[in-house]
Amino acid sequence: MALVETVVGVSRRRMLLTSGVAAGMAASPLRSVRAAEPFTVRLDWSTHALHTAFFLAAAKGWFKQADLDVTIEDGNGSATTANLVGNGQFDIGLAALAPMALGKAKGLKVTSVAGFSRKSDTGFLVPRGSGWKKPSDLVGKKVVYTAGSLEGPFMAPFFKKNGIKLSDLDLLNVDGSAKASMYATSKADSVVTAVPFFLPLMEDKRPSDGVLFADYGMNLPGAGLVVNTDILAKRGDAIKRFTSVICGAWTYILAGHEQESVDVTLLARPQSPENSKVMRGELEEYRPFFYTEATKNLGIGPQSDVDWNGTIGDLVDAGTIAAGFKPSDFYTNAYIDPTIVKQISGIG
Repeated sequence: MALVETVVGVSRRRMLLTSGVAAGMAASPLRSVRAAEPFTVRLDWSTHALHTAFFLAAAKGWFKQADLDVTIEDGNGSATTANLVGNGQFDIGLAALAPMALGKAKGLKVTSVAGFSRKSDTGFLVPRGSGWKKPSDLVGKKVVYTAGSLEGPFMAPFFKKNGIKLSDLDLLNVDGSAKASMYATSKADSVVTAVPFFLPLMEDKRPSDGVLFADYGMNLPGAGLVVNTDILAKRGDAIKRFTSVICGAWTYILAGHEQESVDVTLLARPQSPENSKVMRGELEEYRPFFYTEATKNLGIGPQSDVDWNGTIGDLVDAGTIAAGFKPSDFYTNAYIDPTIVKQISGIG
């Protein structure tokens, strides 16, 4: 089982080792007024850059001050996380929102309450200098992917949309933990993944370029917070507090506290396969993915009908969902409290 880190389990020694953490707790305007409420979180994968807001909020005491006793569990794929949350096994999850949308279209009781990588980050990596720049360049190439990850449900629709059958590729479904090593050691020609996540991992091993699905007709939303709609109806206040803390933590991180968040995360997850350089690199790669043209003035977290209408259209065209869905079927912005976001981040 994945290592579980609770808010109360972050040691005082770890807090003091991290620059500014103790001072941040003392200065926080949030104040607990009731007994901490247990709250469970399922992440998408083992530790990476998009988890830093969760561990920073734990170390700063922001969850506790929002009256939440948060347990954070690692994951093994966005599709799996969306299903576990949809089945009521966790209060909230971090997952790619495209697999969530497929689940919702098939009756899974889920919706999104915040989006972080709101610009589509799904795509494939190719070796730098290979000259491969479009989907057709992968014909006959060995391509690795993970069926249970964000890209799994969209492989056939994406390549079909670009006039390519999966049988035209030498396609290999591998466990998510094997993708990096297979690609880095040239056992695969390309890897399908979240591009800003993989690029820093490969920079010192096999320098690569990314090609986004969005540039070839499939605009899939990136990572966000996913909740079960029944739990949302019952525990809406707790979910709103949690969501707002995370949105505030991201606002704080991207305002110049990237390294602090990386340090805290690696202290909380010392078994992470990533080091400080790689995780910091991921944060920098992800920075432009936090905003789309439609959300550039909305702060971090809120989603847009414009973006979701584009995604719905692409999913319908690809035959992955039926026509007739609207953006509000997949997300709500009602669980982000701007006051809490401002209190956490100091920006507003």
